[in-house]
Formats: sequence, C-alpha cells, structure tokens
Amino acid sequence: MRYSKLLLLSGLLLAMYSNLNAQIRFQKSFVFADGHVQVFSSIATSDGGYAMAGLAEVPENKMLLVKLDCNGNQDWALTFANSSSVNNVNLKVIETADGNLLMLHNVGDYFLNNMNAVLISCGLNGTVNWQKSYGGNRNDIGRDLIQLSDGNFAICGGTSSYGSDAGSNAYSDAFIMKLDAGGEIIWDKTFGTNSNIDDALALAEDADNGKIYATGRYITNGTFYSLLINVDASGELLWLKSYGKDNHRNYGFDVMLDAVGSVAFTGSTTNYRADFTSNSDPFVIRINPTTGDTLWTRIILPSDDFSDNASSIDVDTDGNYLISAAVMSYSAFTQGFVPNKHAIYRMSQGGNLQLAKILNTGGSHYPSLQALPNGDVVYSGFSNQYTVPCCNFEPLLIRLGPNLQSGCNENDVFSFTDNIQSAWQVQDPPYEIGSGFGASDITGFDDFTFDSVNTFCSDIPPLTANFNWDNFCAGQPINFEDSSEGSPITWTWDFGNGPFEGSAEESFVFGESGTYPVSLTVNNGCGMDQISFDVIVQEGPFADAGFDQTIFAGESAMLGGDPTGPDGFFFSWEPAQSLDDPSSANPLASPSQTTLYTVTVNELEGCPSESSILITVIDPEIPDSLVYGEYFLPNIFSPNDDLLNDVLLVYGGPYKEFNLEIFDRWGAMVFKSTDQMQGWDGNHRGQAAQTGVYFYQFTGITFWDEGIETKGNLTLIR
Repeated sequence: MRYSKLLLLSGLLLAMYSNLNAQIRFQKSFVFADGHVQVFSSIATSDGGYAMAGLAEVPENKMLLVKLDCNGNQDWALTFANSSSVNNVNLKVIETADGNLLMLHNVGDYFLNNMNAVLISCGLNGTVNWQKSYGGNRNDIGRDLIQLSDGNFAICGGTSSYGSDAGSNAYSDAFIMKLDAGGEIIWDKTFGTNSNIDDALALAEDADNGKIYATGRYITNGTFYSLLINVDASGELLWLKSYGKDNHRNYGFDVMLDAVGSVAFTGSTTNYRADFTSNSDPFVIRINPTTGDTLWTRIILPSDDFSDNASSIDVDTDGNYLISAAVMSYSAFTQGFVPNKHAIYRMSQGGNLQLAKILNTGGSHYPSLQALPNGDVVYSGFSNQYTVPCCNFEPLLIRLGPNLQSGCNENDVFSFTDNIQSAWQVQDPPYEIGSGFGASDITGFDDFTFDSVNTFCSDIPPLTANFNWDNFCAGQPINFEDSSEGSPITWTWDFGNGPFEGSAEESFVFGESGTYPVSLTVNNGCGMDQISFDVIVQEGPFADAGFDQTIFAGESAMLGGDPTGPDGFFFSWEPAQSLDDPSSANPLASPSQTTLYTVTVNELEGCPSESSILITVIDPEIPDSLVYGEYFLPNIFSPNDDLLNDVLLVYGGPYKEFNLEIFDRWGAMVFKSTDQMQGWDGNHRGQAAQTGVYFYQFTGITFWDEGIETKGNLTLIR
C-alpha cells in the first residue's frame, strides 16, 4: 500500500506493466565522443520508454534530459543552461501524474557560489512546458524531487542563501520545499545550525497521511551524522533526528516508505571502521515512522575494505529492499585502473541479505535504481569502462529482469559479502528553522544527440498480441484479459460495437448466443500488433424455482418448477440446511423462518442459470396483519400487562433485513432488535422503563427488495 517510490507514476506504469509474461533485459551505453556525459537518475516511462537526467559536456557542462524509446534508443534529448559537475550528483527525473517529465537539476557554478536549484517540465514528446529556478545569491542546491499524494511536488537540498547560514560561502542548511503543479512555491523550510554543513539529499512521502521524510547529512557533536527530518503536509516539523557515531562519517543518500509503512534509508558509514578517515560501507536503517526510533540497522561489508557508498533504495513487489551502490571493493573483479563498480543488493524486510552482485568491473559512478510493478528494475549510472578510446564517461542503462538478471557483465558477489547488525547513536540535535526561497522563470534549451548506442546484451521480446477470456455465457459478463508479449502500453478492444481504447482487462456482456469476432490491438511505444478470435457465446438452461409459497411454522414446502430445468442437468439449492436433498430438482424445504432459496441449474462446462423462490413462514399465533401489508409502527404503547398493546412491534413486510433501535431522551439506547417477531416489552436492563417520549430509528428491506428507512418519536404509557 505504501510503495512510495512508485507513487510518482500515479498508476501510469501499473497498466503498462500488467503483463508479467514479457521479460525485458538489456545493458546499453550511450556514446558521445566530444565530452563526458553523466547520468544520475533514470526511470521507465508510461509510453514504454525511458528518461535519463544528467550532465553533458558540450563543451561546458549543461543540464541534460534524455528520452529513449522502448528499445533504449534515443527519441530526443535536450540540454539547458550551464551547470557545475561539482557537488551536483543528486539529480532527479520523474514522470508526473499528468504524463509529463519533471527534472530537478542545478544551474550555475559551485565554485562561484551561485548555483540554484532548477525544475524543468517537458512533455514525453520533448515539448518544454516551463523552467523555474529557486534560490538566492549563494549556492542553493537541489537534491531530490517527488510528486506528493495531493498532486503537488516537493524538493529538498542544501541552501547557503537562507536559514542559519544565510550568506555563507562554506556552510549550508537543509531545506524542504513544497511546490504546486506549475512550480510555484507553496511553502519552504530550512533546518540547520550556524557554521555547519547540513544538507537534505532525498525525500519520501507517506501517502496515507501526507507526512514527508527527508534524509541527508547533519553535523552532530562536530561529526557528520545521517539526517532524518519528518514534517507534516504543511511543512510543520514533527521531529528531526541524526543517526551515526561520534568521530565518524555518515551520509543518508536515499529514503523510502516500505510495503508496511516503516521508513528505510540508506547511505554510507564508517561506523564499523576506525574513524571518519576510514573507507565507508553501505548501510540500511529501518525506523519507526512515528518516533524515528530504529527497528534494525545493517551495514553491508564486502570482504575487502575499500570505499563503498549506497546511493538509492526502493522496494520490490515482494516487499524486499533493493539497494544500488558504487563500490571500490570486490577488488578481485576489478579491471582497469579505476576500481569503481556498480553493485545491487537485495535485502529482506527483516534485514537479511538475499542477493549481492556487481554489474560491471570498473570506472562506474553514482548508480540509481527504480523497481517496476512487474518485478523488473531499471538501473543506471555512468562509466568509462566501455569507452573506446578511453576515457569519456558514458551513461549506462540496465534493465534487470527476474532475480535481477540483465544477461551480461554481471558477477555474483554474495559469498564475498557480509551483513552485520550494528549499534547507532540516535540523537536529537539542535536546529534552527527558517524560510525565504523565491522562484523565477528561466528559458533556453538546445537539442542534443548521442553519436551511437552500444548494446552489450539485449533480450526484448517482440510485440505479439494475445488475449484470453473466462466465460462464454449469454447475458453474463465475460472478462477479457490481455496476455500479449512485448510490454504493451495501450490496448484497443473491439467487441463488435466499434473499437475503443481501454485497459489490459475489460468486461463485456453479449445478450444473445452466437459467434462474435473480438479483436485486440496493442502498442508498446515502438510498434503495434493485432489479433482477433471468434468468441462462441452459449445460452444457459432455463431455471425455474417455482412460485413463492407461505407455510405455517412446522410445515414443509416442495421447491422447484415443473420442470425446474432440463433433464440431465445438475441442480444446486442454497441455503441447503433446511432441505432434504439440495441437489434434487424438487427438494422438500422445512424452514423454521422465512427463507429465500436459490437454485443453480448447470451442465458440466456449460452456462449456469439461476432462479429463486421465497418461502414465508408464519407463526400461527401471530396475526397475518403483523407480517403482511404496509409498514406501521405505533407511536404509543402501554406495557402494563393488560394484554393490550403490551409489546411494541413493527408491522408489515415481512423483512429479510430488519433493524429497530430505540433511545431515551438523553440518547442512550434502551432497546434493539434485528427480528421482526421480537418487540420491546417496555423494560430496560430488567427494570420497567420510565414513561415518557422515546426516539426510534428503523431500517428494513422486505423480501421484495423494498427498502424502508424512518425515524421518529413514540410515547410509553402505563
């Protein structure tokens, strides 16, 4: 219920990946000979393709947004204003609920202390909708972007223009900002302490209550601790905590809500090593979302000690955690002079490591991952391992299928990996809260084109239309379900009344028997395919339960018509408890109370038919007027044991659903009945109720499905 990372797609990908048969897997790099291209965020898009956000050196570094088709080939790419490559590695692209791409980036030069966060909105076709910049006259760096459950957006990062370090050239406060659909600021908050580096690096939302969580880094006791901020939907701080160890170095790089509503965040830590100068290790911490207390902590330890940093976390369809990391460890697998490798880990919700693998053997940095609703994973980063000639950085895009397999450039390192519990210090550090951000429009962009795409391995099933259905009976809904291969994203059905664009599952009723051509056309963003089947629709047998009957209590009644159904068919009566033979065409019923019986007539693998009969049971001591006729409730009764009007009863019906409630003048319930034959005798808790006015409510449904809902006053006299 809480797969918060998937909330960004607002259901767009749920339809796209409803077909679990297709298993897309590939590894690709994107070649640009004239300079470095670095990608820090990649996603699957609702049109079957992908989007990537990063930096392109053309020749200065510029903000880059790339759109790929379903085969991983370039649809379009745009560069925007100049951007620094220093301290600018937490970029983000998402697809919004209205089907646009939204990219968080940063414009300016870090060393000139003039970077500002930027949001850029583009259509999936490459149309630029708007661009906005956020910040002041110092470095104000955006780090993460999410769409909120109310349709608005939130970004986070670090600011030197606002908060306790306003105007600083070296220090910063963490910030969280809420924006409307057009990028205008709804509220902004800064959190930090003066003359310290405090930074928010990632966001997640609890969609059930609108609470926002931000992780990052925060100076505590003179040391970098991992940060976790919890604010409500209005930006009011609920709590701020730091997690780490004195004289050590801890960064929180990503955060999420898991499948059961706990918060999990990941990053890098030196807690297992000597001190803050040591090499770092990836960590995962799961916390109570209300208090911030740790539920468990894990440090992932490769068998050799080099610098390793977890950079993103998501949750798969089984509730397991998926973690991406840039690792220098696993040195036995390193090729070339740059040991950085891309790694992926899978961990259970309880913190047990299940899988560890590396996806290349060197030259690779800053990976991110996105778990898809069908169990696949989109994994990206950049590397110079595959550059010929060496050594420009090239974006990598990897599609992992079942059990996180891509088909090439993989090494299983589970046996080289440990996963330990560790003690963390959880602090309530001091903080100051501020605000003050402004927004301004910016313009300008240019086209960009990669020289080529290297495909190291690829298994992309061709698009093949197919569907199945679950019924063949006239007058009943028949459910049609897409079973196409090749990950379709649109479905056009035709049930003989004209084509329409629907979903992967549709239902249709054919009123008469016959043969009907049904067709399905599917599109996966790269191509189309169509298939048609003749659907043979059959009539069901005619079922006749017989005429309604009235009997006195203790009598029996024969059910079923003459005949109840065709010879040789199967009969099933419900409820069966008061019948002598519920599989007979004409069973004998002996109900103790009024009962509606239903018979289902069916042939093996045939279409069923149903019919019902009402057997009304009359107590011979109760006059017919009580249970037949219009609804009537006396507005006065006298429970004085004179045998006249001693019990308050509801007349009419009879009722298959019955609820009578009576309250005194203070609103306390004095009587309740769900049985028409059980009336109020004027007593409450064994004592005679006081005379006076009472209030009643009555709801009922007759056996003819006539509903009654009424209320009013009645008077008790003695």
